[in-house]
Amino acid sequence: MRELTTLGPGRFVAELNILTGERVFATAVVREPGLVLVVPVDRLQEVIAQDQQLADLIVQVILRRRQWFLQQRAGLQIFGSRTSPDARRLQEFATRNRLLHVWVDLDTDPAAGAVLAQQGLDPSDAPVVLMRGGEVLRNPSNSQLARAAGLGTAAVPAKTFDVAVVGAGPAGLAASVYGASEGLATAVIDGLGVGGQIGTTSRIENYLGFPVGASGEEFAERSLLQALRFGATLLVPRTATGLRGHGRRTGPAARP
Repeated sequence: MRELTTLGPGRFVAELNILTGERVFATAVVREPGLVLVVPVDRLQEVIAQDQQLADLIVQVILRRRQWFLQQRAGLQIFGSRTSPDARRLQEFATRNRLLHVWVDLDTDPAAGAVLAQQGLDPSDAPVVLMRGGEVLRNPSNSQLARAAGLGTAAVPAKTFDVAVVGAGPAGLAASVYGASEGLATAVIDGLGVGGQIGTTSRIENYLGFPVGASGEEFAERSLLQALRFGATLLVPRTATGLRGHGRRTGPAARP
């Protein structure tokens, strides 16, 4: 355990997991007597959807903290070789889903073997994912990593959606924002992650609304936050398997 930061009076703790449902990245310890206001996640999500000014403040802080966490190398650790297809798969899944992670290259990092040895493992067990809290995953599937990280573990709301968007690339996220912002119950389904191929683009400079450009990761993350802010339900990783008719209704069938 290591200390990341100290928050004083008037500061608040809120991370991206309040919108995505993933596991928390850090815990907090109260060192001095005082008052702490605890806001339930569902109430906070209602406020974010209804109060534009407060929502902007919260979302901007969340984005800055996510970048700061990345700089601090917080989050889960993926141990593997770049020549391993499974290791690259896990790294791509973590990147596409904005999971805080650290890539530990067994081919170049001399300390990697010692860290694995502390877990009773050796490089032949790779790829290995070490979760925050000590949980060890040996070559997990994307679904197993998602469950361990808290993605897609929440129960799907027991309701009929007005709009189901298959694919969470830029077009799918845009459709989700438009649908959810109009008050339609919207679900977006993707088998891998959010952002599509644009999430791996180093720089976007020819897209409306980004006069100084943005990285593909930043673009995908902001698009996801916008969709979630309006109440869209994210179903990842899940696969759309077909269409089924129900009387005059037709909708997609999805499975984990």
